[in-house]
Amino acid sequence: MRARIRTALAVGAVSTALALAGCAGNSSDEETTAADEETTAAQTEESTGTEETAEGSEDSAASADSTEDAESPEAVIPEGYQEVEAPTAGISLAVPEGWEDAKAYSDEQLQAIAEAQGSDLDTYQQMLAELDLAYRAAEPDENGFVENVNVESGVYSNTETPTEEEVTSFLAQQGAELAQYGTVETPNGEAATGAYSIPDNPAQGEVLIAPTSDGGYAVITVTTSSAERTEELVQDIAGSIG
Repeated sequence: MRARIRTALAVGAVSTALALAGCAGNSSDEETTAADEETTAAQTEESTGTEETAEGSEDSAASADSTEDAESPEAVIPEGYQEVEAPTAGISLAVPEGWEDAKAYSDEQLQAIAEAQGSDLDTYQQMLAELDLAYRAAEPDENGFVENVNVESGVYSNTETPTEEEVTSFLAQQGAELAQYGTVETPNGEAATGAYSIPDNPAQGEVLIAPTSDGGYAVITVTTSSAERTEELVQDIAGSIG
């Protein structure tokens, strides 16, 4: 019962306060109305300011996202390509559809390839063992050359994009000469490229030294019979690295 009484008293007190306000003169009503309008205006301005601040925050966030997207584009597998992985180097990349994994070839297939290159099975198998990934076209191109993409095992501990001098030295150690140095953006950051030639060899190669998502740089080599075709593959592969 006391609870009901207290509730009734509370309701009565509110009713009394409203009644007293209603009994006030017109001037008081006008002042109250003016004060209410000022309060409403202030609240509106505050609300507008809050909305502008919120919009500003959203714009800043969108701008930050846009900048981040511009700096780190998403990996894209181009049409007509397939995604493959280089587990030791810690990257994935795209190679043309129909290309084959040379590391999965039988000894008979490797023997035929080795003999065609003037080598032997043991030497060719040892070379493949040093690679993390080795994909090649199923058929030779119009020049009789088999296009291929290789990824070295492991990564280099660079913390910045390799310089032209570093790429030149890297190629020289493998008997190749740098023809043109460049850089290209990948989903993991900036990579260095180095088109190269090998004396007495018609192959047109290019090395792509690209950052991995875990740190360090993976070394990818692309070789075809045409410098234009090699560059095309390098650009497509660079945009696909994950």
